[in-house]
Amino acid sequence: MARGLWIVAAAGLLLAPLAIHQVSLGHAEWIGDHSLGHRLWAAGISFALGETGGVIARPERLLPAVAPLAAMLAALGLLAARGERRERRAAGRMLAVAAATVVAPLALALLVPGRDYVLARNLLPALVPLLAAVAVGVTLRRGRRAGTLLAAVLVAYSLGFAVWASASSSLQRPDWESVAAKLGEPRAPRAMVTWTLGEASLRYYLSTGSFQVQPTDGFAWYVHEVDFVSAGPAPPVPARLLGPRFAQIGYGPAGRLWVRRYALPGPELAHLRLRTVRDAELGFRSNGVLLDGIGPG
Repeated sequence: MARGLWIVAAAGLLLAPLAIHQVSLGHAEWIGDHSLGHRLWAAGISFALGETGGVIARPERLLPAVAPLAAMLAALGLLAARGERRERRAAGRMLAVAAATVVAPLALALLVPGRDYVLARNLLPALVPLLAAVAVGVTLRRGRRAGTLLAAVLVAYSLGFAVWASASSSLQRPDWESVAAKLGEPRAPRAMVTWTLGEASLRYYLSTGSFQVQPTDGFAWYVHEVDFVSAGPAPPVPARLLGPRFAQIGYGPAGRLWVRRYALPGPELAHLRLRTVRDAELGFRSNGVLLDGIGPG
């Protein structure tokens, strides 16, 4: 196995320029908005069950993950109790690779400020060796009956959950096309505040040249309208987040999402409070801002 690691190292070096470029854009700044412990806990649930929370901006669901987590732990326990030396050695190597894949970004997050990329989807490479170790645990020569039972539970549960996830409307992605249709073409410079991970989808459906902005960009922006897209009904936005003279001009559903719009009277423009508008209660874990029909002041 060690002889083949140079291939992985070479692939990593070739991808390094792309990774450095993506980091420079600041698109991963939202990850640090949530505690490291919570993200590790969420990654564990995602590894056992799949995406039930983060991808659709809902809290992770622990209860459905209990059965597969218990089955995987039982498989590893069976490996420790009944596995032969060569079986334990093979699984141990896989677990070491999985642990290293998690520890490396975790150490980076703890030791280097601004380099926190610990997130379930970013830790997915650890899932393959972890599942390989579980596979060894359910195929032991001296534990065939128990291993077969655990394997059957994992396969049946995973298949059942896959069917349920496909049929459940609550687990589908938000309908950003409906949001874009409700927002329509910009009539004046505007800002749109919504889920950080939904910004790219909304940009695609708007097709109006909108772009993402961060408070760290250092520009002053002036807008006539500010629109808030929330996960379901949300309370009105406090005036302290918007500034004076903004008045609500519309509110209603767009699929499972809701849109609340504010605008200034006449053709006025006002400085966008980029840091504060992101604090609006929209039901998402983190908010981002899109701008439309606007340039830096």
